[in-house]
Amino acid sequence: MVGLIYQKQIKISLKVEANLSIEMGLTPTSEKTINEINNPSKSGSPLRQFALEKLQTDAKKFNGKFPNEYYVEFSKAVVEKSISINGADKGINAAYAMLGVKNLPQAKSVLQVYESIVPNDQNTHIDKVMHFIASAAKQYNYGKTITDGLQYKEKKYFLMKYRVGLVMI
Repeated sequence: MVGLIYQKQIKISLKVEANLSIEMGLTPTSEKTINEINNPSKSGSPLRQFALEKLQTDAKKFNGKFPNEYYVEFSKAVVEKSISINGADKGINAAYAMLGVKNLPQAKSVLQVYESIVPNDQNTHIDKVMHFIASAAKQYNYGKTITDGLQYKEKKYFLMKYRVGLVMI
C-alpha cells in the first residue's frame, strides 16, 4: 500500500512583536509540520518544541536580524537542552537524531522556521547547524581522530547530495 503525503504550500508569517513581522516565502510542507510550527507544544518532542520556541524567542531578541554566528548559539542550546532532558549519552545522540546531517526529516518544522528567518548569507543556513551538531556527537562518541575523518567524508557526501539536488527536504 502506498501512503499519501499531504503537502500544502504555506506562507509562514511569524509575528514576534506588534511592530515586527517576518514574512517567509512559500514552501511545500505537510500538515503535521504546519501544526508543529503553529503550536510547538504539539510537536511530540520536547527537543523539537524547545528548538521552535528558541527560534521564536530569538527572533524577538534579535528583532528579526540574526547575527552571522547564530548557528553556534542555536546548536549549543539544542545540544545542552537535549543533554538536560536525556542525560549525556542519550542527549547528544538525540540532538544528532533530530538535527544531524542524515536525520533531518525528524525536524522539518525546525528546518522550515530556521531557513525562513535566520539566514543572512550562504554561511548561516541550517547546514551549519547540522554540521555543528554532527561534529559534537561524533566528537563525544568517537574522539578527535576518528571524528576528523568522519567529518570530511560526511561533509563531502552531504554537499554532493545537497548541491546536486538528490535530497528532498
